[in-house]
Amino acid sequence: MNTPYLIVVGIDPHRDFYALCAKDEDRRTLARAQFPRSAAGHAHCLRWLQALGVLPEQILIVLEAAGVYWLALYRQLHQAGFPVHVGTPSAIKWHARSRLLRSKTDAIDAAVMADYGWTAHPVPTIISDDLRFHALHELVGARDALVRDRARVKNRLQRCPFAESPREVRQVHTRLWRTLTTHIQKLERQIQQLLQALGGHVLQTIPGVGLTTAAAFTALIQDPRRFPSDKQSLAYIGLAPKIEQSGAALPKVTLSKMGNRRMRKYLHMATVVALNCNPDVKAAHEHALARGKSKKLAFCYALFKLTRILFGTWKKHFPQVYSPPTPPSSPHLHHQPSGGAA
Repeated sequence: MNTPYLIVVGIDPHRDFYALCAKDEDRRTLARAQFPRSAAGHAHCLRWLQALGVLPEQILIVLEAAGVYWLALYRQLHQAGFPVHVGTPSAIKWHARSRLLRSKTDAIDAAVMADYGWTAHPVPTIISDDLRFHALHELVGARDALVRDRARVKNRLQRCPFAESPREVRQVHTRLWRTLTTHIQKLERQIQQLLQALGGHVLQTIPGVGLTTAAAFTALIQDPRRFPSDKQSLAYIGLAPKIEQSGAALPKVTLSKMGNRRMRKYLHMATVVALNCNPDVKAAHEHALARGKSKKLAFCYALFKLTRILFGTWKKHFPQVYSPPTPPSSPHLHHQPSGGAA
């Protein structure tokens, strides 16, 4: 397979440092390095990459999406002109297993990522330079954590009368529940303001879609022009079908669930609501039942329909707050200032 790259560099991010390994097309190790995860370490990393002797666009960086430790380095590399593929830990893990590797160290992981780049030829990952999308993602995650904490406190508070808990215990749980509720409301106001600034509030006009679903979808999809079709957005979220079949056995079709788990949770709950108030989603559900589909599969059809409506609406009303990484190749990808949901 022809590739414009001369070198692939695998980078394994850690909490305190980055492990790097550069390989050429023949899978030979050219250089190894380790830099601290800091501003000075990022500068050393860029100088090390430039010392490889080729242009930035001829070096493919394979960076593992380990927690949040890769974000700062990704921005530095992307701004310097390096194509960066953010690989999922599962893809790197299964590639290492395919090579029958039994040991696992940071240096070995970096070498595996470089080898993965030459084997899989992954495309560069495009993430928005607008930090507001990342801030929105973090706000939604913080709200989720507080909601889970409040549910646990509420359960403890409800069992107090049956456990004959002292009055002091009830007071502590009550104050904690009120404090968590106050912080959740504060985060929701911040989410609404940021969603309004990004233009994602248009998604809340879709029946069945609330604040958290609209915010999570906006933060995850970011620039919808990254996806030429709604099918690619479904696969990105993890709603693509997965087929398992062997021999004469009937094929088993399930969802791949390889995308964002939080987004699928929000879409599931939004679909439950939309079945009662969104005529398009309800029609897709009833049409599937009329064709003899099971209730579970009919719900998936409704889920797909709501996701397509979300993607079409966001794509049609997406504000050009910054220049896209690559210009649209067809007229239907350009921004349209007005119109309804897809």
